Amino acid sequence: MEQLSKQYDLTTVVGFKEYIYDKIDQKSTDEILNGFTFDGKIFSMSIVAQINWSNLLNIPEVMFPVNVSTRGNELYVLDYANVHNFYMTALGHKSQALQSGTLEKNQISFLTTIEELQTVLDNL
Repeated sequence: MEQLSKQYDLTTVVGFKEYIYDKIDQKSTDEILNGFTFDGKIFSMSIVAQINWSNLLNIPEVMFPVNVSTRGNELYVLDYANVHNFYMTALGHKSQALQSGTLEKNQISFLTTIEELQTVLDNL
């Protein structure tokens, strides 16, 4: 997880929440960027990869199969029959990370003491 460079006032509930929210955002980003698994292989979810994957469904069937690289630089042949599942797996991976972060933030919004917030931070 990247270190946050912003200054936070951890002596107030508001400042502590802001710090935790930013940590959750970074955690969600890291989870997304770690990639997703499809057909037993791990694929990148870098920003460039996300742009490429978002366009997969626009590729005409006649252009398949398409060669893509795994995170380990292995060649993977993606055929047309699997393109939708591949796309939905990538999208599901990103969606799950974002939804998980949102749920964590919602739970934190109800906390009212530094002690409660510290417990959450200790478990992130």
